[in-house]
Amino acid sequence: GQNRSTRQNRRAQTNTGAARRGPQQSKVNSSPSLGRDNQLDHEIKDALVRDVFTLVDAPGFNRHALADTLKKRLQSKTKKSKFRQEDGIQSAIPDLQNILKGDAPRGYGTLPSKHKAGHFEMIAPSAQYEGIRAFHQNKK
Repeated sequence: GQNRSTRQNRRAQTNTGAARRGPQQSKVNSSPSLGRDNQLDHEIKDALVRDVFTLVDAPGFNRHALADTLKKRLQSKTKKSKFRQEDGIQSAIPDLQNILKGDAPRGYGTLPSKHKAGHFEMIAPSAQYEGIRAFHQNKK
């Protein structure tokens, strides 16, 4: 078998080689566990969930107004009235304003302000990302 110093030298060469190669791809777990089995799990996962809610920044809503609107819409559907999509969209605006208490969710494509990003850092698009992308495209 190999002796201990040979294994350590190979490990050091491998680590040094990885550092010289630049950015590496990491595997992402598509279904991570949010179970908390120890103190470190509590610290990391609690912070992650808090940061996700901060980033999403969903507006508050009036639960009673939502329930009333849903009941009203279900009743109108059961009366077999003719439903035109244009009328539905127009009639939904006051309902949504009432449900969302006059607030509106952040628009699609609108970036959150820095204080609403939690501990997340946007990596793309950015000058650093564009530099890395250009570097890899030039290697081809």
